Amino acid sequence: RDIALWDQQSCSSPQIIFVEGKNAILELAHSLTLSLSKYEGMLPRGELSFDEEAELCREREVARFEQSLGQVEIVSNNSDNWSIIIDYSRNYRLSPLKRFIYLKFVENLDEFYKLIIDYKDYLQTVGLCVSQIQQESVINKLALIGATRISQFGKMVESDIDDPHDGAYATNYFTKVIGVHLMKP
Repeated sequence: RDIALWDQQSCSSPQIIFVEGKNAILELAHSLTLSLSKYEGMLPRGELSFDEEAELCREREVARFEQSLGQVEIVSNNSDNWSIIIDYSRNYRLSPLKRFIYLKFVENLDEFYKLIIDYKDYLQTVGLCVSQIQQESVINKLALIGATRISQFGKMVESDIDDPHDGAYATNYFTKVIGVHLMKP
């Protein structure tokens, strides 16, 4: 759902999903395949500009080459309306968006933190799906790294009007605080 809504054009849309465990990444890929196929019918992807189409084509061709080298696995329904790439490399990639998602395998959370630390200035929304036991420590670590919004995976693009955006409250841009200091009679 987070991938399909707004065709990943929302700043809170996922671009990369980090997954701990090889079995879990295959299960998630299967689940995303079903979900994106469903949304393809319910909420078709928007029109693509020539440049967007070229970028998606380039990313798919790179993925086909990398698949031949065993670095990635392409999960698809033979449609160009969405793409899921399971990426086993240690490279950080940005998605071309428009329902194109990378699934990155990590051995553990420490490896995940190491992969994202260099991108802390760009890190905004993180969709979280961890056990209750891990939740508090993961949230604290993500906040220290620089995440400005942490939400439940699957509800990343949902927010309240007064939720922070880029680490600040948007309502502050529309209000003016006036300090008044008068002499007391």
